[in-house]
Amino acid sequence: MQNTPLQTVAGRILGSALFFFAAASPSAESLFSDPHFEQGFRLTGASHAQIEQERPLLPPNGPDGLNPPWRLAQWGTRHLLRPGTFEVGEDGSWEAANEGKSVVVTHGESVTLRLEVAGSHEYGDHLRQLGEPWPHLLVEQRFPDPIRVAEHGALPFHLEFRIPRYAPSVWFMDDLDPSLHTAHVNAFWTVGVLRDGHIQQQSMIWFGIPLFDARHAIPPGHRALDTGAPEASGRFICTLDGERFWDTPTGNRQWHALSVDLKPLLAEALAISQEHGHLKDATLDELVLTSFNLGWELPGPYDAAIEIRNLRFQSEDSQPEG
Repeated sequence: MQNTPLQTVAGRILGSALFFFAAASPSAESLFSDPHFEQGFRLTGASHAQIEQERPLLPPNGPDGLNPPWRLAQWGTRHLLRPGTFEVGEDGSWEAANEGKSVVVTHGESVTLRLEVAGSHEYGDHLRQLGEPWPHLLVEQRFPDPIRVAEHGALPFHLEFRIPRYAPSVWFMDDLDPSLHTAHVNAFWTVGVLRDGHIQQQSMIWFGIPLFDARHAIPPGHRALDTGAPEASGRFICTLDGERFWDTPTGNRQWHALSVDLKPLLAEALAISQEHGHLKDATLDELVLTSFNLGWELPGPYDAAIEIRNLRFQSEDSQPEG
C-alpha cells in the first residue's frame, strides 16, 4: 500500500501542550530501550494468570538468551502468538501471525511496526457483553529506573501512525452498542508518586494520548476508573481530548504525526486527576513514569490494523525552542 503524504503537527501551542518539530534534538537521550524493536518481544498469556510465556518471540537468527525489553500484551485473546522466532517475509520484514492477530516489524529507512487484530476471529459467534474481557495487542515497556519528571527540562515524545484498515465483523454490524463495542488505540504511560525514596503503591494513574477510536472521527478524551473487565486495574484513566492533537480524522488511512513535550501534559493530567479525587496531595515534582504501552484494545468485533513508525521518547536537559 502506497504511503500518503505525512501530516505534520509542528511549532504551535494548543492549550498547555507544546508541540515540536519532528526532528530530534542532538542532545536528546532515548528513554526507550531497544527503540527499533531489534530484540523481539516477551509474550504475555491471555490473562494475568500467565503474566508472561516461558520464552520470547525472537528475531530471525537472533542469539539465544535474549530478554527483550519490549513485551507484547495479548490480554483477553483467544489466539495467542507463541514463543519462537519471527518468520522472514518476502520484503525482509519480520512476521508473526495466527488467525487472530499479526505483528510485522519492517527495518528499512525507518522502522515500521504493524499490529493487526482479526476481531471477527477473536470473537467468533459471540458478541461481548458488559463485564466481559476483550482482546488486546499492545507493545509495552517498563522503565527499570522510574523516570522522574522533575529531573528533565522536557520529555519529547514522537510517533507517526496510520490506520490502513478497520471494519466491524459483518455478523454483528446491526448489533453493535457504542457504549460497549469499539476498537481503539492510545499511547499510555503509568504515572506514580515517588515519596521518601519509595513509589506509593496506591498512587498511580494511567495518562494517555488517544490516537484512534472506531466510534469517532477524532478520538475524544476519557476520564474514568479502569473498570469493565475482570482484571482491570481500578486506577484512574486520564486521556486528553484528541482534538488537542489531531485536526483531521485519524482513521483516514493517511499518516499522522505527533510531536509533544509530555511534561506540561503531565502537569495538566495531575490537575485533572486531583479534580476527580486522585493523587490529591501529589506534586509535579513527585511524579514518576513507570511504564509505557501502545496498541489495540478491541471491546468490539473489529478487524483492524495500525502501522507505527519513528517512535521516540526522549529526555532533554532544557526546553527546546518552538
